[in-house]
Amino acid sequence: MHQDKIMVWTDFLAVLPWIALVFAASGAVKGISGFGMPYVAMPGMIIGLQVPVTQAMGWVLVSGFATNIVQLIQHRREWPVLGRLWPLLVSLLVTMAISVQFLSYLDGDALLMLVGGMTMIAILSQWWGKWTTSPGRFEKPVLVASGFFSGLFGGMTSFYGFPSLQVLLASGIQRETFVFMASLILLSGGLVLGSGLGMQGLMNQIDLLISLLMLIPAVGGLYLGQFIQRRLSPRGFNAVLTVTILGMGFSMFLRGLSAL
Repeated sequence: MHQDKIMVWTDFLAVLPWIALVFAASGAVKGISGFGMPYVAMPGMIIGLQVPVTQAMGWVLVSGFATNIVQLIQHRREWPVLGRLWPLLVSLLVTMAISVQFLSYLDGDALLMLVGGMTMIAILSQWWGKWTTSPGRFEKPVLVASGFFSGLFGGMTSFYGFPSLQVLLASGIQRETFVFMASLILLSGGLVLGSGLGMQGLMNQIDLLISLLMLIPAVGGLYLGQFIQRRLSPRGFNAVLTVTILGMGFSMFLRGLSAL
């Protein structure tokens, strides 16, 4: 992994308002949809601020932990669904713990392509809606397989929602249950990702401090998004958001491709 371009503390202070806005927007998206924080925060920092991919991953961690904990507490009564969906979670975490070890061996441009590609795949899969159906007696193998691929991609790109979130949507669970499971997946996966970044020296104390500071705008955005969700139809907002994030993912993919 190329580490010659790292944003230092003085650089961070110069762009603090922009970073805070990015995290507030990503928190709002999560408040509206129940997930999606990395889809806004990662491209916003990588494209807008030229932050290295692994450093952007580290900055999102604390805000991701906090917002997912808030949503887990809000939907804690949905925990019995784990009796049905635990194979997905276990498969994802085990695979991710292995794949995250490859982060330090990936070229920065190749990693940028991976993140951009996963952004586009995840957003397009949301656009297409329920691309599969509840698998019935084959549910457990499908859950294990979706967790495997989410963990495989997630360990190397930090985007570990695809295809697990799509499988959850297709399983017929209620919105409250979906938010609970999505938050649990994202929280536990974030712990694995954070451990991997730290053990490989890809996240330092300054990155952790920045991640802590961004907790304030992220949580504020989360509650704003929940306020909007309760009062407005998110369809139009989601359409604009989908196109915007898709464009960001495409831009990251092309930037990484052109540098190879």
